[in-house]
This record gives sequence, structure tokens and C-alpha cells, in this order.
Amino acid sequence: MDTYIQTIGSLDDFDPQALAPKDLETTLSTLKQLLLKTEAAKLLLPAKETFFSRVALGRLSHLLNLVFRPDKRHEPKLAALRELDSVSLIICGLSLTQKAIEVMRKELFDILLEQAVVASQTTVKIIAKSDEINKVVLSSSADEDFLKSRFYRPYILQSS
Repeated sequence: MDTYIQTIGSLDDFDPQALAPKDLETTLSTLKQLLLKTEAAKLLLPAKETFFSRVALGRLSHLLNLVFRPDKRHEPKLAALRELDSVSLIICGLSLTQKAIEVMRKELFDILLEQAVVASQTTVKIIAKSDEINKVVLSSSADEDFLKSRFYRPYILQSS
């Protein structure tokens, strides 16, 4: 962690005036992408908790019900969320409100989906063992494909 802080701190010495126009454009593009990744990671923080608040579980419930509503099938952002694996979708649900998704600019939304997939790799065990998440998912209007593709199906069967 300290190396990240040191690296970012070293940017204080960065002089964009010294760059050639082509390098300036490339640098700006790279910095924008890094900023979007960092912003997306911050938005997904609620899913990194080991115990999920009622607020986060409420967000998950609302998002799952929204994403799987038949009349919302063609909305681009909701369709993109439906394409995520189940863990990544749950991470988004724990972290984002419907309003946040609606107003989020497309470039941030796209990076957020990528970051949710990255986050899913480290949080899958926590999410899989959460009885609260299991209850929310099973009581939602998630479609049968989502419920069948559940990453923690073996866990549910073991605990039954």
C-alpha cells in the first residue's frame, strides 16, 4: 500500500508543460483511466465489508429486483449488469443505488463493471458464506438462470 502512496506522491514533481503534445495526450488519457478505476473501486467499497449493513442489503435487494424486471430488459446499463457473473452483480448491488446507476456517466459505469469483476475474485468466499445475502438473493425477483448459476450453490447444499 505504501508504494502506491509513494508512487502517487511522486507525481507532485510531474511537469506536464515539459511533455510533447503527443505525450501529453497519452499521459492525460492514462491518468483519466486510472482516475476512473480508482473512483470505481471507491464506489464498490461497501462490498468489501465482512458484515453487510442493512443499507447495503437493501441496495442489493432493490438492484436485483430492478435488473430482473421484464420491462427493464432493454435498458443498456441494466442489460450490462445482467451480463455480469453472479458475484460481480451482487457486489454492484451491495454498493450502488438505482439512482447512482442512472446518473453514472458511461465511461465510469464501464470501468465499474470491470472493477466489480476484479473485486469478485477476492470477495467470493465472504459473499458465498453470507446468510444475509443468500436470503436477499432468494427473495428477489432474480431469474432462474441467475439462481442456477449461483457461485455458492455447493455452499447452500452443504448447509441444508
